[in-house]
Amino acid sequence: MRVGLSIISGLMICFAAWFAWEASTLPESMTLGAPGPGRIPMIAAMMIGGFAALLLVQELRSKDRTSVPYPQQPRVAIMGGAGVVYAILIPVLGYYLATPVFMLPVLVLLRTSWRAAMGVTAGFTAFVFLVFDQLLNVPLP
Repeated sequence: MRVGLSIISGLMICFAAWFAWEASTLPESMTLGAPGPGRIPMIAAMMIGGFAALLLVQELRSKDRTSVPYPQQPRVAIMGGAGVVYAILIPVLGYYLATPVFMLPVLVLLRTSWRAAMGVTAGFTAFVFLVFDQLLNVPLP
């Protein structure tokens, strides 16, 4: 059993449970009629929890005790931290400002050129604004 995968699996199960709890508070997320806004998040939570549980069972049954070195741990930690900061910034700055603040450094960290990172960030933010805010009238935080 590799301890790291077991820990990640447990954390993902906790995340899926929290995500399912939040999805259940959305209107009509648990009804069998017309799908409500919580239907897709609930399905995603069940899939994440199910796959994490399968990974945990596989790791607990595994006889392999070897540790695999992973040279990208600092980048993974930075990406995870950036995701947490992004989640904190959305209620503070709003989606349309927090998204570029998150996306631009992350794309540069992924070794994208500055020009491409700026274009993708601007394009994605504009696309989300046009589709959700203008076309679908879905206000984002």
